Amino acid sequence: MTKETKGKPIAYLTIVLLAVIAVLAGGFTYSFASMSSQISTVCSQNRSLASSMAGLLAKNAYTLPSDIQADNSLIQTLNSTRPADYTAMIATLQNEITQDSALIAYYGSLAANNTTTMPAPSPCY
Repeated sequence: MTKETKGKPIAYLTIVLLAVIAVLAGGFTYSFASMSSQISTVCSQNRSLASSMAGLLAKNAYTLPSDIQADNSLIQTLNSTRPADYTAMIATLQNEITQDSALIAYYGSLAANNTTTMPAPSPCY
């Protein structure tokens, strides 16, 4: 073999190796871009969900005290009129008051501890 024929297999091998590297780099770049797009979409959806949940939380926290007052008024009315099966109605209303009070306390603890935001770590920046 001459010097010229010895160098040709190495040149072909180098070209093939560069082609493989280029194909792999393109594949990794495509995967990265695709995954980044998916992460961005998920983050956007999470922000939207968190925003709507915050609105729902605020609405519940705002309406629960008036619901409790309405239930208490109804209990007073039932106690004064004593219709049939009024004890079961009162028990149901008192159960609702207990649940509403527990939700108010829970929402208050979330606000006090500032845990209404998404927990870290998050890929959404």
